[in-house]
Amino acid sequence: MEKKAIKDLERRVRKILKDEPATRGSDDLLYLILMRQTLEDVENMKVSAFILNYRKWGFPSIESVGRCRRKIQANNEALKPSREVQLLRRENEKSFYEYSLGF
Repeated sequence: MEKKAIKDLERRVRKILKDEPATRGSDDLLYLILMRQTLEDVENMKVSAFILNYRKWGFPSIESVGRCRRKIQANNEALKPSREVQLLRRENEKSFYEYSLGF
């Protein structure tokens, strides 16, 4: 993604996080809301059509959206998820870290 596209995505993700508190703890919900705002008739779209075409349509990957969310939340306490979600994320990070080391 080019820098301008990343800045635009960051702006859009920040607005969703502000307007929809449930997205602060769910990248899946965050991504769905971004899709609804961007893609026409997303509710009736086949998953295979989306997966095969999202790059061609210029839609960001879920990884890019998650990275923007993490950056925004690292710098804005008010947009962080609940304490429970934060603890669960730390546990998941620990599990992936141990997995990467071969434990």
